[in-house]
Amino acid sequence: MLESPGVKVTLSEKAPFLSEPYVGIRKNLILLILVPVFDKEEYVGFLSKQLNYMKKIF
Repeated sequence: MLESPGVKVTLSEKAPFLSEPYVGIRKNLILLILVPVFDKEEYVGFLSKQLNYMKKIF
C-alpha cells in the first residue's frame, strides 16, 4: 500500500486523496480515501479507508 499513487500524493503534498473507483480481485468496485493528520501545524501521518461496493459488476 505504501507504494500506491494515493499514498505518494498524500505523503508528498500532505493533502487528502480520493482514488478513482477500481475493480478488486473479487470483481467489486473499490474506492480508496487517504487523509493527512496534523498535530497543530505538524504533519504526523495519514488515515486511510478502503470502501468496497459489495455488488459484483461482472
